[in-house]
Amino acid sequence: MRIAALDLGSNSFHLLVADVRPDRTFTRVAREKDMLRLGDEVARHGRITEAAADRAVESVRHLCALAEALGAREVLAK
Repeated sequence: MRIAALDLGSNSFHLLVADVRPDRTFTRVAREKDMLRLGDEVARHGRITEAAADRAVESVRHLCALAEALGAREVLAK
């Protein structure tokens, strides 16, 4: 089964799309990274600014669209 995993961190968002087999081994299909530096926003402003939040939402939309285009049947995020 092809799945996608999103790792939403304070500085970057990562996408991994992989074909996972029943024995839980997998083959990577694609990787993507968006550098957002949300941690820098918090350090400078004490919060995530509205502009940074908008960039984060757009990044998730982009990564999910990429996963869908690559045929991922599930998208998991942490």
